[in-house]
Amino acid sequence: MGAIDIEDVCYAYPESETGEFALSDVSLAIASGEFICLIGHSGCGKSTLLSLLAGLSAPSRGFIAIDGAPIEGPSTSRAMVFQHYSLFPWMTAVNNVAFSIRRADRSVSKSDSLKRAHAYLEKVGMDGEAGKYPYQLSGGMQQRVAIARALSMESDILLLDEPFGALDAKNRAEL
Repeated sequence: MGAIDIEDVCYAYPESETGEFALSDVSLAIASGEFICLIGHSGCGKSTLLSLLAGLSAPSRGFIAIDGAPIEGPSTSRAMVFQHYSLFPWMTAVNNVAFSIRRADRSVSKSDSLKRAHAYLEKVGMDGEAGKYPYQLSGGMQQRVAIARALSMESDILLLDEPFGALDAKNRAEL
């Protein structure tokens, strides 16, 4: 995992009529291998900062770099678990996970990706639901599939945006 440098980052949503910043002058250095948590009240910009780190948005000012290279969009080197369920509704749980495995490593065969997907679903207690579609799963079950999908990418950086919010206390503690 590489070092992350966030320097003087400001972000205003493009549709903002006032141009008010959702983030203003954020600077942070995260060392390689470090685990950090962002804590703050609702609406303070935690999710916005994670979206910038994921490359889903670009800062209005300042810069974000990993190992000295600026983030220029999404990358399979960074996996993200969103606080809302983000599964493909037309794919089963196992195919949602296998899709991410193949996206992260295009040399993986379909059969190998399915085998690995089952292993990651097992890690989050969802292998018995592998053949179900998202609409057949509870919110907490969908979130566990999303966590398995992110873990299966084996990315250098794992970004988690309140990933356990939809989970019951038992699963939250186990994960």
